[in-house]
Amino acid sequence: MNSHKTNDVNPKLITALTVFLDASPPLRLSKHLRRILLDYISREKDCLPIDFDVYLSDLSNLFEFLDAICEIDV
Repeated sequence: MNSHKTNDVNPKLITALTVFLDASPPLRLSKHLRRILLDYISREKDCLPIDFDVYLSDLSNLFEFLDAICEIDV
C-alpha cells in the first residue's frame, strides 16, 4: 500500500525522471519511437498481435506525455 498522499511526489521518481529527460530529450525520443512504431507496423501489418490495440493505447499515452513535456520548458 502506498504511504504517500496522492499529491506527494516521491523524490526518487523526480530524480529518475530528471536523469531520464537529460539523457533522452522528449522530442527526440518521441520522434524515434514513432519511427520505430511505424516501421514495425509496416513490416508486421498482416501479423500484428491480437492485443495490439492495447499496445497502441499505451504508446499513445506515452506520446501524449512526451508531447506535454515538450510544451513546457524542462
